[in-house]
Amino acid sequence: MNFSTGKVIVDEQYYPCFEGDKAPQESFYKSFTHKLKHPIKMSDFKIGENQFPVPGSKRTFIF
Repeated sequence: MNFSTGKVIVDEQYYPCFEGDKAPQESFYKSFTHKLKHPIKMSDFKIGENQFPVPGSKRTFIF
C-alpha cells in the first residue's frame, strides 16, 4: 500500500509443491485505491494492527 496515494496491490501467487500436482489455492490479484480516514504516523505504526476489506472479495488487507 502506498500511504500517500492510497494505491493498493494485492498479489497472492500459489504454486504446486511437486511437479504434476495442482497449486494448493488459486492465485489472486487485485489493484484498487483505498484512502485512509486518518493519516498513519510512522511513530504510531505497528505491523499487523491495521486492516480493511479488499473490495469484491472475502479477503482482508492487513498491514
